[in-house]
Amino acid sequence: MSWIFDFSRYVADLATAPCVKAVIGLCWLCIGYLFGLPNPATEALIYLMIIDYALGTAHAWKDNRQSFQSFARGVLKFIVYGVAINIANHVDVGIGPMAFGISFQVMLCGYLCANEALSALTHLGEFGVPIPPWFMERLRNYRKTCENPRRRASDKMEEQHPEMEGNPHEQA
Repeated sequence: MSWIFDFSRYVADLATAPCVKAVIGLCWLCIGYLFGLPNPATEALIYLMIIDYALGTAHAWKDNRQSFQSFARGVLKFIVYGVAINIANHVDVGIGPMAFGISFQVMLCGYLCANEALSALTHLGEFGVPIPPWFMERLRNYRKTCENPRRRASDKMEEQHPEMEGNPHEQA
């Protein structure tokens, strides 16, 4: 008889606040539509983003460099990644899986996972976790190279044409 009591309690819980639960369910439905069905690549990306954000926050806290700008950049990164995954999901819906049955969304999540893992490794290295020096050096070079490609292009332009001063993009 206790299972009848449990069943009636679950039904009663389900029936309370139906409007709120309907809105929450609708929100989850919209999220599922925008970002596609959950897959291991997306879950791994979410976990890595949270780990990287926590490590970055801890690193800033340790060095006493907390700022609203850093917080806002981290939140903006979450939003930009979400929009990119949304677009990738719609590309998959529109054209179907790419070669070998791999979706564009999974490929994008794999790329973003690699980026987040490298960032987390950088933070761990700054906390004193032993990471091979040659790997950290390559990681620093990679991050430096990827940070501002426009600046790299203007630096190359100035090396080739020393007579040009300032930013070549600003000259008309």
